[in-house]
Amino acid sequence: FLLVDFRHPPTEMDKDMYEYILFNGFSGYVVATKVDKIKKSQFEKNKKVILEELKIEDKSLLIPFSSEKGLNKDLAWTTIDRIIL
Repeated sequence: FLLVDFRHPPTEMDKDMYEYILFNGFSGYVVATKVDKIKKSQFEKNKKVILEELKIEDKSLLIPFSSEKGLNKDLAWTTIDRIIL
């Protein structure tokens, strides 16, 4: 799992870490935090930037997340449980 800030494009460090995750044979789930901090009109644009910058082809690997509002909390935990079990 790679945590990124949904409000900003991935940094060079984010890109390097994601490549490292994939290189080591992992699925490459990205949890994009702080979704609640952007306007709804920016959601799709920011999502597209993250997908493109990290070269994520399978959109299900990106989990937009908000701890404050609980957005996709269950999805994140279900994904973690599925991988561990």
